[in-house]
Amino acid sequence: MRCESCPAGQLCDVATGTCVEPPAADGGCTASGCAAPTPFCAGDGRCVGCLGNADCPQGSCDMRAGRCVAAATESCGALSSFIEVTGAPLQLRGSTAKSANDAQLGCAVVGSSGPDVLFGLRLAERRRLTATVRPIDPASGFQPVIALRTDCGAARSEIGCGFTMPGGDRASLVTEVGQGTFFLWVDSETEIGGEFELELSFDEAPRVDSCTVPGVLRGTELIDVSGETIGLSDDVAASCGGMGTPDAVYSLTLEQARRVRIEAVGLSGFRPTLALRRTCTDVNTELGCAPALASTGTAAIELPSLEPGAYSVLVDGPPSGAVSGRFRLRVTLTEPVPAPTNDTCDSAFELVTSSGSGTVTVQGDTTRAKNDTLGCDGTGPELVYTLQLATAQHVRALVTPLAGGRLLPTLYLRRENQCTSELTREQLFCVAAGQAGFPAQLEVPRLEAGRWYLFVDGKAGTSGAFDLSVELTPPPAPPANDLCSRPTVLPVANGPVFLPSETTVGATANALTCVDSPSPDVVYTFELTTRQSIAIDARALPGSRLLPAVTLKPTGICSLTAPLPVGKCGLSDLQVPDRAVAIAPALDPGTYTLWVSGDLSTQGPFSLRVVPGPVFAQPTNDACSSANATQFTLNLGSSLNGDTRGAGNTTEGRCGLPTGANGEVGADVAYTFQVASPTPSLTISVQPDAVGGALLRPVLYVRGGASANNLCTSYGPNLGCTAAPDFGAPATLSLTNVMPGLYTVWVDGAGFSAGSFTLSIR
Repeated sequence: MRCESCPAGQLCDVATGTCVEPPAADGGCTASGCAAPTPFCAGDGRCVGCLGNADCPQGSCDMRAGRCVAAATESCGALSSFIEVTGAPLQLRGSTAKSANDAQLGCAVVGSSGPDVLFGLRLAERRRLTATVRPIDPASGFQPVIALRTDCGAARSEIGCGFTMPGGDRASLVTEVGQGTFFLWVDSETEIGGEFELELSFDEAPRVDSCTVPGVLRGTELIDVSGETIGLSDDVAASCGGMGTPDAVYSLTLEQARRVRIEAVGLSGFRPTLALRRTCTDVNTELGCAPALASTGTAAIELPSLEPGAYSVLVDGPPSGAVSGRFRLRVTLTEPVPAPTNDTCDSAFELVTSSGSGTVTVQGDTTRAKNDTLGCDGTGPELVYTLQLATAQHVRALVTPLAGGRLLPTLYLRRENQCTSELTREQLFCVAAGQAGFPAQLEVPRLEAGRWYLFVDGKAGTSGAFDLSVELTPPPAPPANDLCSRPTVLPVANGPVFLPSETTVGATANALTCVDSPSPDVVYTFELTTRQSIAIDARALPGSRLLPAVTLKPTGICSLTAPLPVGKCGLSDLQVPDRAVAIAPALDPGTYTLWVSGDLSTQGPFSLRVVPGPVFAQPTNDACSSANATQFTLNLGSSLNGDTRGAGNTTEGRCGLPTGANGEVGADVAYTFQVASPTPSLTISVQPDAVGGALLRPVLYVRGGASANNLCTSYGPNLGCTAAPDFGAPATLSLTNVMPGLYTVWVDGAGFSAGSFTLSIR
């Protein structure tokens, strides 16, 4: 406050707003003893630059410091001068009574249109700013709101915001600011403006630059601070970003279990990465990690139940882009989600809809559950849900990890009385997310009536919170060839048969097929009048979820007849999951049934090609003999033709490729070549033939050379190994620094593939 006038001989005490006697001659200044730039004598005996706004024609008076500073401005365009912050507190006065509505502050009531003004601040060093605005007249109806921005007109650049609490008389914010220019807005929740006092203090900002000296997050419900990584060092790296970028470190201590949501909002284009750890320097203790979304610039982690203890919050740089910048960090603490009760089959949570169809949505957290069930590669703790279906239903289950979580979810079903089973064949419809934090969706076009158990598990030992949505709708009609009693007839006696659009969607599981678990299947039949070979090619159509599997059987009782000997199955492999091939090199005259199903109980549309052909005899180089009697000799610089369609499965590459791509079950043949002198490099390639090799995805590996490495060893070690990227594509292997010796080349097939080819060495 300022005394408007004082009697002669008295001075104004700006602290109390009252007129007082001047101090004694030895107690400070007198009115006649002060001169520019501090021409006024304050009541406390100091010579100051101003006693009120009237003494500052170009600005306003900081009455506590007794100096003129820049005045409040009505808009960003009108701002012409900044308050140079020295670190000393400031006490300013201003008014919004005659101002326009130029800004919508982030914490103001949405749609509020109160008048506003702003101050420009310029800081030379990092500080913690505390700003408080009070109405001069509390009864005026003026309810101030205050916000600090790094970009005057951009709401997304706010690094702090405060509003008047119900029944309160002030609005405050506390935030950390670095070197640079900032824009402090004073607004109103209502259309009523008024005069106000603004107090600013600039304390030394806490250090947030390392795990040993972190910033401290304090609060019981909402913690809201701002910061920056500009100028900080690179001490840690979050698992999902921030490698080689500066980072800010905070400590968060919970006295009791809480539900925790942490958000890091990037400002001025900065996209932070956010991580939460038990131990700051140990990435293995990370409980959550999230890069900022491109659409919002916000990274978020949410944990429904976090135990009491000390934690580290890391704000790091993005996976790519601007490596440092400013941010706003918000931590919200609420009541924790209770420990799960549905982590066993006996306590499974019932998913109920009022009409037997519709959508059920629940939230769960496997963090505190037990890991007592294995399925679908789920090695983390799991939760169990149950569905009682009165009629068959189309079921779509979607599990979505909460923001920033590390859960890599897997979903699978088991039947009633099989809930506790660990058998793969009793696990149905296994799906897994592509990576941690991503959703997993399990879709069953037709799930028969009965009780089913749905498991939400975590791959690679992961756990976390998630949303689970289960949608039940009427199922599609089953395909016409769903049952063994009404198969589709394939007229192979007339030549190759191609069916461009078939489906297992809506089918039931009727037959014992080559897949481990019961799977919806459809059936075909064909008759051979002479001894022939049969090539089968089932391929999922674009967009289909089917992982095709084919099983060839003699005609008989569908559910009990075992498949023919190995080689009459066809499964896809992990590198090319949409295609399954099988070649039977010699079938006697008779009637055969062909089943098409889905690995991991998948369903979907597919195409089917069945090609009859001549019988394929077993090749003489089907096995590796220590005497090399049955091997072909491949000379350096030469090529020759070969065929695996009549061969057996002698060996596998064990190349470290995904399952199925190493030649585990494919037919294989062997060749040798001799190296007489050290050779800098050799290139070995296998090219499938255009027709006879169309169903071959070759796997190529080399053994031998050294006396300790028997060239006929069935299982390595390899000197080199590779697989073709697709069926009919070549595989090429390059060897360097090849020493003298005898070597074996194996031509194998990924999955159950086989075919004719040309092998060359250069």
